[in-house]
Amino acid sequence: MHIKGPPEFPFGYTPLAKCGDASCAQMDFGILRLKSGASYRDAEPLERAYLLVSGEVTFQWNGNTIEAKRPNCFDYAPWVLHVAAGDEVALTASGDSELTVHAVENAQEFPAKIYRPEVCSDEMRGAGT
Repeated sequence: MHIKGPPEFPFGYTPLAKCGDASCAQMDFGILRLKSGASYRDAEPLERAYLLVSGEVTFQWNGNTIEAKRPNCFDYAPWVLHVAAGDEVALTASGDSELTVHAVENAQEFPAKIYRPEVCSDEMRGAGT
């Protein structure tokens, strides 16, 4: 599947694929852009993952708070917050930021988890070519 989009997505949430639509993605997927100082709240009844592509955000979930920074997606490993359906999440940008948002139906409860850059695999594709 090839998704064509604008050179830069607008601020706010831009859906790119929706579970059950013609893309057959079997999950919701979109881009969330936040201006510095902006906040985003979500408590959808879907399992969700928020991957920081670039910028600085504060993740808040289930009484936890952590600040994350990723200058760019090419030289730095990601931060990812993974939550169960219905968990309330608040994201606050302390700099212009971009995240990918992944969501899927899953009624199973599980503890939310933050994945820090040091536990995320990093693969340099095309290195040395």
